[in-house]
Amino acid sequence: MWRIIVRGIVEGVGFRPYAYNLAKSLGLGGFVRNNGSYVEIVVNRNVKGFIDCMMRQLPAGAKIESVEVQKYAHNGFNDFYILTSGNKGSSGISIPCDTAICDECLAELFDADGRRYLYPFISCTTCGQRFSILEKIPFDRENTSLKDFPICEVCENEYRDPRDRRFHAQTISCPRCGPTYHLYDENRSLIDESCIDAIREFSKAIDDGSIGIAKSWGGMHLLCNLDKTKSLREIFRRPQKPFAVMFRNIEVLNEFVDISEMERDTLLEKGRPIVLLNKDNSSYFEEISPKLPNIGVYLPYSALHHLLFNFMKEDLIIVTSANVPGEPMITVNEEAFLLKADLYLLHNLKIVNRVDDSVLRVAKGGKFFLRRSRGYIPFGIHIPHQRNVISFGPEENVTGGISKESIYYPTQYIGDVKYYKTLRYLEESIEKLISYIGIKREELDAIAFDLHPSFISKRYFREKFSPYEEVFEIQHHWAHASSLMVDDDLDEMVCLAMDGAGYGDDGNIWGCEVLYTTFEEFRRLGTITEFPLIGGDRATKEPIRILFAFYETLKDEVEEKDSIFEGIKEADVWRRVMKRSPKTTSMGRVLDSLSCHKKICCNATYDGEPAMKFERYLNLKQMRERNCKMEDFDPEILTEDGIKKVDIYALYRDLFNKDIDEYTFLSCLIKSLSTICVEESQNLGVEYIGLTGGVSYNKVISEIFKGCVNAIDPTIHVVFHNSIPNGDGGVAVGQNAIAGRMLEVR
Repeated sequence: MWRIIVRGIVEGVGFRPYAYNLAKSLGLGGFVRNNGSYVEIVVNRNVKGFIDCMMRQLPAGAKIESVEVQKYAHNGFNDFYILTSGNKGSSGISIPCDTAICDECLAELFDADGRRYLYPFISCTTCGQRFSILEKIPFDRENTSLKDFPICEVCENEYRDPRDRRFHAQTISCPRCGPTYHLYDENRSLIDESCIDAIREFSKAIDDGSIGIAKSWGGMHLLCNLDKTKSLREIFRRPQKPFAVMFRNIEVLNEFVDISEMERDTLLEKGRPIVLLNKDNSSYFEEISPKLPNIGVYLPYSALHHLLFNFMKEDLIIVTSANVPGEPMITVNEEAFLLKADLYLLHNLKIVNRVDDSVLRVAKGGKFFLRRSRGYIPFGIHIPHQRNVISFGPEENVTGGISKESIYYPTQYIGDVKYYKTLRYLEESIEKLISYIGIKREELDAIAFDLHPSFISKRYFREKFSPYEEVFEIQHHWAHASSLMVDDDLDEMVCLAMDGAGYGDDGNIWGCEVLYTTFEEFRRLGTITEFPLIGGDRATKEPIRILFAFYETLKDEVEEKDSIFEGIKEADVWRRVMKRSPKTTSMGRVLDSLSCHKKICCNATYDGEPAMKFERYLNLKQMRERNCKMEDFDPEILTEDGIKKVDIYALYRDLFNKDIDEYTFLSCLIKSLSTICVEESQNLGVEYIGLTGGVSYNKVISEIFKGCVNAIDPTIHVVFHNSIPNGDGGVAVGQNAIAGRMLEVR
């Protein structure tokens, strides 16, 4: 007898019935069962033939990470069985992500003769809700919120029939025994308790101009047709923030925007993410994503979405997260009524794990995750240490995570933890990860935070975890660079980390840093000259303050006062406070100021708005193709205390004197930073240069950077993110890698 241990994504994907049917076809005796974090298979002979066949055609969604074979002492089996799950596994998460409805279930959904006709909770062994309903592992029905819905006799027969595609499907249900939808009005009064009629009436109301809230997988969404965009903004106080749009299908999407083959494939992935697509300067979506170069689009992933479009005339609708500003997405039915809407389409299946929609943009040769969540969590990535470490990320756009036995497991996207409910959401998500992975509190080796002394999350979690383990405080941009090294499986690099703000180890606000980095140390090699943020955080909302600070410093070198500074009532106050304002090297704030100077956006209503809108200007074809002799405007690279600094004051002087435009300003700055990267890389003998941080989401900047590095030294490898978010959502990965490695090298 032989025992086979299979690790990877092997729960909730039909792996046990697959192994059962394969063993039966080969005439083998034995059994298969879930065992917590792995699947255990025992066969009485021909173990090599079984494994070879098993690996040839795995179930959709399954991913094998390792296969271990051991001798098994037993008298033998005359037949093959699926045994009740055990719970011996204690390392890793083998459950899959929530997976978009498969083609077979979609066909069955609209089969008028089928018993699951128009049933919004249809699923099978390869598709449906997984992580969002999971209470504990292994992934068996009694460990999910579906335990509240005992299956009927007909479903029971399907579940036990090896020939049925729902053989051992843990999420099996039907209209007789499964969850259902009800429809409520704005006064919480029940309108319709018939599931199909509720969905049909809700769909018609959206067509007719109502704003609705629908409970989906992992949370709730606001829905309306595009004509109601203005009303949606007024009601929920989102004057400029972009909304996501769901299209009926890929064919309809092709009628509105041009998409690349890779963008198409990404939209159709089983995770069904929101993908940022170029608007092609079309005015059609301008109200949806004002002044931005792209629009977030996605395709239906649940049976409910397909039913809504089946009953609607609209081919595309706004579908965006339903939440109070700053707080997590709503998951509880009663809380949905806190948001003002005309109708509420709510189901009675408990959401165990909140999961926001994933958001990404396709870059050349890879993907940039802005938010890795539904469809892409749980997820494990190799990390360069063996320690058990919890990392909590920074304060905004947070994900946390835990490492065990060289694998790092991030939480789903959390959000801004300066808000108490979001902070509690991070705590709950970490606690669940601890449970899923099987780590005891006393087994934790360390916790890791951002270096910033004022982050609320650091004070909060130190009190809860510090009695058990060591505490590490990791510099923000070092964590960014380390997350990129994890993403690209590297041990050292020279990295340009650019973002809005990160607390430096000198107590100042950094944001444009050339670093030499390993997991044990980093050295600051280059940056830009510091500039004041007049009024501190107020300058992040009003970038005219940043421009004013540069102008005040340079006014004797400026030939003519720029019209943008005329009529500033606070000018005298700004001059007085400028000298005592905090200084920064933030690339994000530089982009904000260029956006304001171009009169694109001078008041931020959401994080990063001016810089994001500035990318549209950069995308203009005539700007991208113009022939500018950048060497005529190369700023001086100064050296202070061994750190090279690009003199951006010289670029602002040329900008104010109209010698250069904003595009040339940025190109010259990136070229100078690239030069520092290459020079230091050559001096250190480092083969890889990376780009990370929130600014690296800007595709124009990424392309200019890569082009400049390759032009200076074609032998250097330029690396970007692909699996880990470029921005603050990836910081916890770097924190974890650094803390774990530092523990091991002591």
